[in-house]
Amino acid sequence: IGMQNKRIKDNRLTSSSWYNNNFRARYGRLHQKGSHTCWIAKQNNRNQWFQVDFGKAMKVRQIATQGRYNAHQWVTSYYVYFSQDGHHWAIYRSRSQNKLFQANRDRSSVVYNALNPPIYARFLRINPYGWRSYISMRAEFYGCATDACMMPLGLESHFIPSENIRTNSMWNHNHGPDRGILNQRNTHGRTGAWITRSGNRKYWILYDLGRKATIKGIATQGRYEANQWVKSYRIKYSADGKRWHIYKSMVRYTSDNLRSLRTFRGNYDRMSIVSYRLSPPIKARYISIHPMSWYNNIALRVELYG
Repeated sequence: IGMQNKRIKDNRLTSSSWYNNNFRARYGRLHQKGSHTCWIAKQNNRNQWFQVDFGKAMKVRQIATQGRYNAHQWVTSYYVYFSQDGHHWAIYRSRSQNKLFQANRDRSSVVYNALNPPIYARFLRINPYGWRSYISMRAEFYGCATDACMMPLGLESHFIPSENIRTNSMWNHNHGPDRGILNQRNTHGRTGAWITRSGNRKYWILYDLGRKATIKGIATQGRYEANQWVKSYRIKYSADGKRWHIYKSMVRYTSDNLRSLRTFRGNYDRMSIVSYRLSPPIKARYISIHPMSWYNNIALRVELYG
């Protein structure tokens, strides 16, 4: 929603306390580095909280956390509270019980917790319940404005089965197309991304949604465990898997509704998520992504939204 890219401004991040001015809430952003590495509470107790004001009501579907970048300190579990006005708060519940989220086990790995059901609120608080050494945290929140929301179509959740993801190139089976899903990590010796044999513009990855759908957005990442990512790409789509169309978008500042071939700017590092709303949206069953430029090698993780 805006922690890493700082769309959420510093003055919208607050906390119950902070260790000193180097560790205020404004530094509690996912992948924050340098001398201001995270938010650290002044006291280690269960009354501490980290709060974000989104500025307007948001639909929050997921929370990601890390520990302190340069020390072995992190939050191991937490509760979540939410509010519409910043004064009246409710605790997040699942299956009629207060939900205790399991968080980090080291200082660098990102732990994602899905909110199912999602939270609809302007304000959100993380209330640490367990920690190692000190309450230290970096966070990101995933979702969208309630008046402009897009839903993931099922790559990260594995609703779309792995056999529906295909490619014409992969390094080997451990780097196959089924690894090309957002937030994929290394598991069972398999890598955290789809990776090709080499860098070549003829390579593509194809997602079969199983049915015709309206695709309103796309998000990409690079390789989880190495500095490889796609810097730019194009999109093709098809209703039947036979007749393909390349995605075009409206040309600005024209009066005759011209559309031009769209090359999307991709990633600039291996972990950050770069997302786009598709205008116009795509109506198709099949989506293929064609890398045009890359860093070190073609490596990609994707989610599609509708």
